[in-house]
Amino acid sequence: MRVTFPADFESLYPSGFGLIDRFIDDHQFESATAIVAAIAKHSQDLGVTDVAGDDLSMILAHYEKSIRYARQISKTAQRVLRLHGEVDSIPTDISGGGSLGRYFCLTQGQWHHGLRFLAMTSDPKLASVAKAELQQHQSDPFFADAMPWIDLADRWDAVAGHLTGRSANQVRLHAIELLTIASVRSIDGNADQNREAMEAKIHSLQDQLPRHQRPAESSELDPAVPAASDPAASDPAASEPADDQSEDFGLRGRILADGEDLGVRLQYQTEVAITPAMLQAIEKQLRRSLASTTLMLNGVFDCDEEQQVRLTLARHPNDRPQILAIDGDVVGIDGDGEAAEISVAAGRHTIAWVVELGESFQPLSLSVRDARTGNQIRIDPPTTKDAAALSSDLTVSVTRISQ
Repeated sequence: MRVTFPADFESLYPSGFGLIDRFIDDHQFESATAIVAAIAKHSQDLGVTDVAGDDLSMILAHYEKSIRYARQISKTAQRVLRLHGEVDSIPTDISGGGSLGRYFCLTQGQWHHGLRFLAMTSDPKLASVAKAELQQHQSDPFFADAMPWIDLADRWDAVAGHLTGRSANQVRLHAIELLTIASVRSIDGNADQNREAMEAKIHSLQDQLPRHQRPAESSELDPAVPAASDPAASDPAASEPADDQSEDFGLRGRILADGEDLGVRLQYQTEVAITPAMLQAIEKQLRRSLASTTLMLNGVFDCDEEQQVRLTLARHPNDRPQILAIDGDVVGIDGDGEAAEISVAAGRHTIAWVVELGESFQPLSLSVRDARTGNQIRIDPPTTKDAAALSSDLTVSVTRISQ
């Protein structure tokens, strides 16, 4: 496998690490190993020993260990799945169930599939906290009481301290997801105090993650969004955006069910993930399923001259197709992580992204870049007055968090 790196090492390493993670997700372990080796060689040649203050040799050693572990646990999990069929129909007490839990949670980050199996693993620390979370989901499915979820995040953080590499990162990312949902949903009397505790815990967890994996660089469900029952929710002026999440930036959209607007206003920044946890949090806020609903987002962008634009959608294998259109023309992209390049003339252009949600959710993201330079192309909200500009009971911001 031949790998060519750009001269800009500041952008190289996050991209390279992200590519390794992507290959591990896709079970392309040889390719992941090749990227690790290539980064090590080029860094040695150029005398690079750390990345943004993190020891590079330690990062690569953790990746090598993670690749070996993922390869091993994947073989066991795939054997169990071949024997027993679809994961959702497999009983938790089967032989190899603990391996399924480790595979889905610690290597793939698919906690919705793996948590009940992780509760059966032979590791008492993992099993204990997994069981506690299952019980908490039963007793407080709407995350109304924040404190138990904060305590649970603390316990997951302690578990992560006994793990290394990708496994520890997946546990901390999961704890951050739980706290993010709780920050949106909690309705107890100590909301402000608990929110401060959750924010402090999220920052602590983020500080322990590799810089390229920190959710602050990927996504956020705005914890300041008022609940639908809050009188301020119907007053757009009562919840103005922060300076770093300006109203004049990004795509705007709605969620529709059989053509009916569900009253959710989406604010989306490209290359930021819309995670399953976010969609689940919206479901709990609305008290209804988002299965068979449609996400519709629109924006505009400007080109100073004719250029090639590269469009990329995140992998979406277990859900319904996505549609991407530029100036009303559907782009030939399969929605499975492949990119498409199109030529656009100088001037203003419209972009529309439509996603039909199925029974299970997968991370969603859209990238729009200049194909020649690789630079992101700024997307602005629609200039026409449409559904995306309506007031809403719930506003969801999917943007990067300022550092």
